[in-house]
Amino acid sequence: MINTSAIDIFLIVNDMLDMAKMEAGKFGLVKEAVDVREIIADRIDFYQVQATLKNLQFAHMVDEAVPDAVELDPMRIRQALNNLISNALKFTEPGGTITIHALHHVAGEDLVKEAAALGWEWFVTEADERLRSAPDSVLMAVSHPEQGIPKEQISEIFSVYK
Repeated sequence: MINTSAIDIFLIVNDMLDMAKMEAGKFGLVKEAVDVREIIADRIDFYQVQATLKNLQFAHMVDEAVPDAVELDPMRIRQALNNLISNALKFTEPGGTITIHALHHVAGEDLVKEAAALGWEWFVTEADERLRSAPDSVLMAVSHPEQGIPKEQISEIFSVYK
């Protein structure tokens, strides 16, 4: 319980600090070459106690085409994964598996087909053309077996609520 509460407080404080930075116009990214596989392993280790207490398993699927070094802001990626994994822990029934995916997307290619070539079902529809035009990228996702967010509410995920 102490570990869970500490993680929850940590996430809330980080989110509040980021909101303050955004409002002040001082939100920045610090890019460095990092191994996505190490970040995923680190986040799994970080949440393993919570997963074990809830009788959940972690899995990870990393596309072999993902480079060993990717230019990104490791703190922001950890923060995004923290939020996604934390939500998955809350909404996954005991006995379930939370999977972290990392896919190498090639500009101009169909993301759904890229994932299917790996034997993965990806999380966007073929109609989402915005991702086709994205530059070469590493796309990450956290999935679990529960229903998730209803399709009609997905567009509201990043909306500002008042």
